[in-house]
Amino acid sequence: MQTKNKPVINFMDDNLFNSFLFCEGEKLYLNTAVSPNFIPIAEEILQKSYKIVYYELNPICPICGQPLNKNGLQKFILNKNKIIYKQKYSCKCCKYYKTTSLETFIGKYCNYTLEIKELSLNFSTISYSSYENKANYINLIYDVKICRQTSYISQSALIDQYLDAEEKKVSELIKGLNIKPSGFYNYDEEFIKISKEIYVRMTIIDAHTRLIINDQIIRKEEFTKETIKKYFKESFKGLKLNTIITDGYSAYPEIIEEIGAKHHSCTFHIMQRLMTPLQKHINKLNRNIKSLEEQIEKTTEKIEQLKNKMPLKKGRAKKTDKKRIKNQNQRKNLKLKNDKNKFKLKQIKNEVKEYIEYKEKISQIFKSKSIKTAMNRFYKLNEKFDEMPKLEITLNHTQNKKIPSTNNLTELIFRVTFPGKIKRIFRTYKGAKRQIRLNNLNWTKRNVLGEKLKSIS
Repeated sequence: MQTKNKPVINFMDDNLFNSFLFCEGEKLYLNTAVSPNFIPIAEEILQKSYKIVYYELNPICPICGQPLNKNGLQKFILNKNKIIYKQKYSCKCCKYYKTTSLETFIGKYCNYTLEIKELSLNFSTISYSSYENKANYINLIYDVKICRQTSYISQSALIDQYLDAEEKKVSELIKGLNIKPSGFYNYDEEFIKISKEIYVRMTIIDAHTRLIINDQIIRKEEFTKETIKKYFKESFKGLKLNTIITDGYSAYPEIIEEIGAKHHSCTFHIMQRLMTPLQKHINKLNRNIKSLEEQIEKTTEKIEQLKNKMPLKKGRAKKTDKKRIKNQNQRKNLKLKNDKNKFKLKQIKNEVKEYIEYKEKISQIFKSKSIKTAMNRFYKLNEKFDEMPKLEITLNHTQNKKIPSTNNLTELIFRVTFPGKIKRIFRTYKGAKRQIRLNNLNWTKRNVLGEKLKSIS
């Protein structure tokens, strides 16, 4: 039976392989085209630890054009944990000297590879972490000791270039997918602390596409009506504009009307404003309930103690039995006190029940599917509760289903892109702004591009 010859696959020609690396005794020579990341792989393949020497292929003197001669080795500590050597060269004719350069992989005047230096930034693109923690992660995962300051310097040198490139890339993707502002926007602001100073973050996000239209940080003292007006005009310039959803700040209706949009006040904030005094009163009543229940319990215990001290007997107590008469009178007074407290407790519980019903009725107003239903519910409640606001700017969502009832989207983006655990730890405005830009990129990739990219991939 004739056997077939097995094909021989050459992944790399020997001459080509030898032009990148070769061995001489205990030395492993690597061409400058080979990344230092290949060193542990080569040692694992060859099952031996070598003296690594980087060399240049056919080095030429730039002055006379003659080939350069080897002239010793220069020691170099790669990533401050691996000793390697760089081949030195000289020209006998011109007295020209040079050392093999690894600047393709390692920055000038630096021991760390570019990949290691980029790790700090790579960690930041996933989640916020202190520079100290980033340095610890690098040491733990890659066995490379890098200090906090180096981690900071490395990220600072790369981050602006990365952000500009990624934002440009994301912008082109949004344009290519024809994702455009819908005309319905959520706006809100949050207060953050930078180096013990209070700043205001102003954010506009599209209510339907979730595009971040504008995100700006200003000092608290600059946060005025005029600033908000200017910010709105600049943000919505050239954009489709229908409705802006905000919280209950009194200046918003006038500003938004001036720029030619409809204003919708977040129903959650309105309900919160209405329910806060109700809830405060309910809390006060609940404290009274607790106090009365404790009094009733203590009084009942005292009655039982008096009963146990002097057990009841049939018939009336004799006039001469003063102790028994006193005991009976004490029990009688305590029982009257308990009865009064129980009656009062019942009244307060009914009052609490009524206020809870008010809260539910307020909630139902804003959950109405039509303006007619909302107004009917409002008029019924308004007869009993006269703290209700004007409803014109809070019930727009019942007439136009494209208008979100609440401003929860901006609350969500604040929690995701600049959560409370990190919004008070930044020392510089630039650092805080960079972190917001990083997190906003992740938000856009997940919430704006995510599903659309899956559908076309």
